[in-house]
Amino acid sequence: MLKLYPLLIFSFLPFALLAQEKIEHVKTPVSQDAETVPFEPARPIKKNGKFGWVDNSTGQTLIPFEYDTIIYPTDLPTPYFIVKQNSLYGVLNGKGKVIIEPAYQQLENWTVSLSTAETEKWPAGDLLFRAKKDEKWGIINNHNKVILPFDYSFIRCKWNLVFVARKEDKWGMVNWKGEIKAPFQYDEMEGISMEGYRVRMGKLNGIITNNGKFILPVRYSTIKPFMNSKLEFEYWYLVTGTNSKKGFLNAEKLWPAIPVQYDNIADVNADNIIIAVSANKYGVINAQNKILVPFQYDQLKFLSIDYNKPLLARVKGKYGLIDLANKKRIPVAYDDLQPISGGFYKACNNGQCKVINAAGQTITKEEYDNIGVYINGKAPVFKNGQLSYIDTFGVAGNFVPSDACGYTDLHKLLADLTKAMNAKNDSLLHAFCKNITPDKHTVSFLKRSRYKNRTLVNDIERMRAYTLESRQQEIFDEMKRISSTVQDAQHTPWIAAYVPTQYDRLTMLESEPFCIESMTCLVSLRSGTKEVTIDIGRLTRMDGFWKTSYVPFVAGIPPVN
Repeated sequence: MLKLYPLLIFSFLPFALLAQEKIEHVKTPVSQDAETVPFEPARPIKKNGKFGWVDNSTGQTLIPFEYDTIIYPTDLPTPYFIVKQNSLYGVLNGKGKVIIEPAYQQLENWTVSLSTAETEKWPAGDLLFRAKKDEKWGIINNHNKVILPFDYSFIRCKWNLVFVARKEDKWGMVNWKGEIKAPFQYDEMEGISMEGYRVRMGKLNGIITNNGKFILPVRYSTIKPFMNSKLEFEYWYLVTGTNSKKGFLNAEKLWPAIPVQYDNIADVNADNIIIAVSANKYGVINAQNKILVPFQYDQLKFLSIDYNKPLLARVKGKYGLIDLANKKRIPVAYDDLQPISGGFYKACNNGQCKVINAAGQTITKEEYDNIGVYINGKAPVFKNGQLSYIDTFGVAGNFVPSDACGYTDLHKLLADLTKAMNAKNDSLLHAFCKNITPDKHTVSFLKRSRYKNRTLVNDIERMRAYTLESRQQEIFDEMKRISSTVQDAQHTPWIAAYVPTQYDRLTMLESEPFCIESMTCLVSLRSGTKEVTIDIGRLTRMDGFWKTSYVPFVAGIPPVN
């Protein structure tokens, strides 16, 4: 199997690299010819079952009606046409003259991207085509000269005319001169960046460059893409050794990989500051594997894409904030600590919450059952079923009745799901479904924030796809069906646990300004020897409450319509 990034990615090279290596597109001399077929207002038309090219303004036939297909590639400034005749492909130049006779089963044009140094070596005016003949692939130029022989079952060009190819069921790399850059010995080769490839031999993986140089030797169990908690993918790869230890690599920069020595890699930011796990403790390292924060925390979490801002730290069930110098910005002393925008935090102990700033100073004069997110200088506060809004000085307005409800803590959500699945009646399951279903306060938050992901509001108010009440009932009905289906005859109590996602991370930061997080919620329920995984869908924390509008189902078994 081969995965390759399209050549378009070369346009997004880092500025520093662009400054060093000017990229040029090789153009055929045809583009310099003034007497070329006009493209506007000319167009291909079909006559008597065959295609030709006609100037609409004069009616003049520019390309005769002899072809089954005429393709004008628009990705190059060079005027030429790929044509199909009698099931075989060839090429016409800008005058409509045949320059490559139709003799190939398939034919594809390529934009050749070269460094300045390589451009000087490349024959002036040559253009490349990937061609298939007698079920084998090769490379030809616009003079129909064979650049690479038709010996390959697959071939693709990357950077500086290095070709990734498959020959006799093995992958390797060869340049345009036919020089082998990587031997044809790999079972799999996957492009992971402009300069790098993941290769596999048997069950082991490694990483090589375009020149066949090893960045990582072929001795790792897996090398897979890594997405951080900001839903960003920056050529990061998680490397797992045969001993299950983890390492890390930025495949674009190809700096020395973080050694395979950690229990896990939890997160990374755009500055390549990495949260890692060792001996079940969290710490922070940089791209050179230097320890910035010692491995002494039960959890560490980025709250911002700005690495100068503090990290959330947990020790023995208590939360606080630390910086990359391991200085405690806010003491690790709270049952719950969450950002609520504007440099403020919700800090809770014993079920009562207050607002503090980044220095740990208390802003509110009283405590509340829950506190939402600041939007335009106002944050909702909840107390005894009443709702008010406080300003940035902690001053509250008048309280009004509120039916807002939900889970502010994922551990509580999981515990209540377990209780509901084990209950003898439906009351706990009804309460659970009500808590996770979006309510009027959820819709109000989305309207006030004008958060760009407003699918929920659109579904309810414009598409009329469902109402809040009907979606709550749908979720309950499906959870009830799952409960009755999976419960055994002995009614052995269920024990619930979250199932790690493919990135082994619980939550992802969707919006820093509005403190919106999400997670793919897979819950494993075990009852004796029986186990079932329930997909609750995407849980999203909005204004402090975890909500989902997805109808749950048993993983692998779609819900009943």
